[in-house]
Amino acid sequence: MPVFSATPGGWAIDAGEVLHLRASSRTWPRPTYQWKLGGVAIAGANRPGLHLPRTDFSDGGRYTVTITNELGSADSQPAPVFVRNGFRFDSRDAAGISRLRLPTVDGRQYELERNAGLAKGDWSVFESFTGDGTVREISDAAAGVPARFYRARVRRDDLTGE
Repeated sequence: MPVFSATPGGWAIDAGEVLHLRASSRTWPRPTYQWKLGGVAIAGANRPGLHLPRTDFSDGGRYTVTITNELGSADSQPAPVFVRNGFRFDSRDAAGISRLRLPTVDGRQYELERNAGLAKGDWSVFESFTGDGTVREISDAAAGVPARFYRARVRRDDLTGE
């Protein structure tokens, strides 16, 4: 019966990032591998490592791998993968309060900016914070402003390590 020597762990990643899961077995005869997402075999995913170069929301779910040889087969424990989406505008209520949601990465520095008109180009920071790996919910009172535009920025020095 095949036995795993290493199985994949779970991940939380941002859409567009690379996902690499790995499993291994020292079983003889050498097993074949089949990766699955939500119990459904992934076409062509038959190596010890599963590499997705650019994830999107449909890549989130529970990954498993089955190893098989002439002595039998074994399934790994599920490896949950959560693919975070980007900045989202949820609603604007009758009082003019906008509600925003931003999935964050633990330890990254964020700045939220707003602008009353894109033609003016006068973006101003209205909130700065450090991500904690959760979805940050932000409210912005915009009473009397007919339109407001938002953008979220990750501080560049946080990405480069400078």
